[in-house]
Amino acid sequence: MHTATMEEVQSHLPELLDKLTPGDEVVITRGGKPVARLTPEARTTDSGQRMAAALERVAIGSGCGLPADPQAWQIEVRQDRELPGRGE
Repeated sequence: MHTATMEEVQSHLPELLDKLTPGDEVVITRGGKPVARLTPEARTTDSGQRMAAALERVAIGSGCGLPADPQAWQIEVRQDRELPGRGE
């Protein structure tokens, strides 16, 4: 946790935003008293979560249901593809 005065925030906001990391926060003070907190926005879902959501939408739309183990299903599906450099 860091602190910054209102004056510091007004003159250095872009730098403060660039330095914010997940779980970090800047307490903004006025007259030595905390008045606000600056925290990073929560990250959007990662690509694995987006993939799982897409698989779920496809499964629901096709009526086939969800695979019992989506990760194992994905590995199995990838095994069937011919890929350069995959020696057999």
